[in-house]
Amino acid sequence: MTDAAGVAVRPPRRYEPQSISSDLFKLGLFIARILVPGRVATSDVAADAVDGVLDRTGVNLVRASLADDPRVRPAALVWYRYLRSGAGSHPTTVPLDDWRDRNSAS
Repeated sequence: MTDAAGVAVRPPRRYEPQSISSDLFKLGLFIARILVPGRVATSDVAADAVDGVLDRTGVNLVRASLADDPRVRPAALVWYRYLRSGAGSHPTTVPLDDWRDRNSAS
């Protein structure tokens, strides 16, 4: 199986049916890919690719999201809270609230 860019993607289990667990796998892979644009972030190397972009908690979330065991994949709410908190943000990243304030029409 390949994604839209033609990069090979290893699905959660070869025959894992579409489910919330498989969606959580894809969410983790999506997050890794948007954080390392231009680099090939397959499910096999995504945790290594985000190391240095995310803190240890974020890397562990990516690793858990891409685990073969669907029971250890973090819920989307866990990702939301982690990303919303700004945890693991790059020092030069503008926090979301500051960006909104600067770009909102007054």
